[in-house]
Amino acid sequence: MLKAAEERRLSLYERIFAGLPAADRSAFAAYENGWVIARSGRCPASDGEVDRTCLREAIDDHAAELAALDGMSSGSMGRLRFRSRKKADVNMNVDIHATYVEFEAPRTPGERHFNEQVLKLVDRLPFGQSIDPKTTNTWQDTIDVRTIYRSPRLISVKFAEWVCCGAYGSGGFYTVNIDAANGTMLAPERWFHLDEVAAACWYQFVEGDKGGEPFRRLYPLREAIERFSENLRRPSIWSFSQRGVELQFSALMGYASGPFTCRLGYPELSKTTIAGFQLPP
Repeated sequence: MLKAAEERRLSLYERIFAGLPAADRSAFAAYENGWVIARSGRCPASDGEVDRTCLREAIDDHAAELAALDGMSSGSMGRLRFRSRKKADVNMNVDIHATYVEFEAPRTPGERHFNEQVLKLVDRLPFGQSIDPKTTNTWQDTIDVRTIYRSPRLISVKFAEWVCCGAYGSGGFYTVNIDAANGTMLAPERWFHLDEVAAACWYQFVEGDKGGEPFRRLYPLREAIERFSENLRRPSIWSFSQRGVELQFSALMGYASGPFTCRLGYPELSKTTIAGFQLPP
């Protein structure tokens, strides 16, 4: 089953790659390579054996993402283009680049707003800044597209960010979420009861390998719901897919623990929605 899923993913990737304009191919390849690298960190391993059910779900999710990109445009939705931008620098240790997507010819207010938000994100990188090798010999400032989801109701694209000068660096994720129905940024509190989402994530963290009883002591339920609910107001931590949503929390138990990710499928997420609201698609 895993082999068949992986073959389908590769077939979709190769077909899309072959049909892209030459200018889009490097960014699309970077997007796919980024997914391959990231999937190893998504699924837990025991005695050196990766959870095969989790791995199959990860491959299926990405294959669905590729299938949605296969036509590039559908009905009233515009065509997405893969873009790349890189700073040319004589110092080979300077890496300032962005790989991203934008609508080639936006058809709706939501698509235009998406393009505006993505360009703001890309323009934050210091492409025009002079890097003095006397100050630092190594400089990394990068943004790379990681996941893409779009439907008539929602445009959700997650980016991996990395900032590093010298021996120190930090990374994270930032998602551009556009409510395609009204052409504005997603307002999570208008779609979901955030206290209920926070509680669902708290239970998931307590029951997870990284959390457990130490997490429960550090974050008592009532206090955690208040703190997490405030964090959940930030649309940039919500990343949607065909299966559900990933919510990116910070390193809740210290830097060494790494970030905490809450994953909720649509059946579970639907229990938290505001009355009268329908989840994507």
